Amino acid sequence: MRYRIAKKPKPTRQQLALLDTDSEDVISILVEDVQKCCDRINENPYDESSARAAVRNYISLVDAILYFMKQLTLIVNGFIGYKLTLKEEESLKGKRFDIKRGEQREIPVQMKFLDDVKFTFKMFGKVHSLDFQIDFKDPGWQRLKIAKEIRHRLTHPIKGADLKVSRQDYDDVSLAAKWFLEQQKVLMIEARKHRS
Repeated sequence: MRYRIAKKPKPTRQQLALLDTDSEDVISILVEDVQKCCDRINENPYDESSARAAVRNYISLVDAILYFMKQLTLIVNGFIGYKLTLKEEESLKGKRFDIKRGEQREIPVQMKFLDDVKFTFKMFGKVHSLDFQIDFKDPGWQRLKIAKEIRHRLTHPIKGADLKVSRQDYDDVSLAAKWFLEQQKVLMIEARKHRS
């Protein structure tokens, strides 16, 4: 008897439309939150509370975009270009599987922020047959590294000083997020061209 491996069904327009709707909803809310914080910072003398909120919202926006890029990568996996390995799929899903006492169990895996950015962009590019490279010498990447430290300090404060957000901190995170959005936009434009 011969066994055949079932082929993965092609992604449907409905799957892509649902992902597109979800991503637009989440991203538009986060962009609105960032804009409101930025408006408060720019209208008044520097408002540290708004700066803290803006930093958290900027990073949440980056995290959300990474999540939706991963979902799109998984949906188009193998249909346009490269077919992901099981390990790559697990990493994009943020989980790995293990067998213990004869039972399969799912183990959540959290990638470090900067590794997540690198890996997500690389896998997105691969499944779309794109040779997209992040320039790690770019000042935007350097600012993203600084933004990660600022976010970590704000979300895991140990002392009051950890919650301070200077104007320079705010500017670094703002420029890092803008750089990230520009990189993501270039990658998405290239992917759309390649799909057409």
